[in-house]
Amino acid sequence: MKSTVQKYLLLTLFLLSGLGGERLMASHIIGGEITYNCLGNNQYEIVLNVYRDCFYGLPGADFDNPAAIAVYNPAGALIQNVQMPLVMQSDTLDGDVGDPCLFVPDDVCVQRAEYRKIITLFQQPGGYIIS
Repeated sequence: MKSTVQKYLLLTLFLLSGLGGERLMASHIIGGEITYNCLGNNQYEIVLNVYRDCFYGLPGADFDNPAAIAVYNPAGALIQNVQMPLVMQSDTLDGDVGDPCLFVPDDVCVQRAEYRKIITLFQQPGGYIIS
C-alpha cells in the first residue's frame, strides 16, 4: 500500500512541476471594465475593455471575438445576452503614467481589447445590471 501511495505522490509532483521540467506559460486576464453611454431613444452604447498580462504569455493567443456580457434586472433575472464584437486590440499599453516619481517596470506587459455594441434598454424602475 505504501509503495502505491508513493508512486501516486511522485507522479503528482512530476505533473505539478511542469510535466517533467517543461516550462508552462499562459496569458491571464488581469482586469476589465464595462461602461455605457446613453445615446437617447432607449439606445445605449456598451463598451467593454479587457486587460491581460502578456509578459509571460505565449504569442498568438487571441482575445475572445465576440465577448459575452449579460443584462439583468435589479432582482437578478436575465434580460438579454449580448455578443460584443471586438473593435480594437492594442499590442501593449503605454508605460508612461504621467508622474515622474512612478514608473512601470520593464517586465510588465499589458494588452487591451475593446468591445463595443449599441443595445436597446427600455426604462424600468431600479435600472439594469450589466455583467
